[in-house]
Amino acid sequence: MNFNKELEQKKKEIERLIAGYLPKEEGFAKELARAMNYSMKAGGKRLRPILMAETYRMFGGESKVIEPFLAAMEMIHTSSLIHDDLPAI
Repeated sequence: MNFNKELEQKKKEIERLIAGYLPKEEGFAKELARAMNYSMKAGGKRLRPILMAETYRMFGGESKVIEPFLAAMEMIHTSSLIHDDLPAI
């Protein structure tokens, strides 16, 4: 398989996984949830969770126990980018 195609496929899998952990845009925190979801859905290479998943598989991991950690890794990264930009906003 072509490396770029496989990377794109894994990126789409991570995007679907992350979407499952995002908050619903409803209730009193609707605007906050909307902002969070916007930032998480803005895209990116998603290399951190892909590398974590591949390392897990390389050492014999086969279950879905890793999934919340993949999403958390990307959420932490995204929040660090936002916080880095706050002084300029």
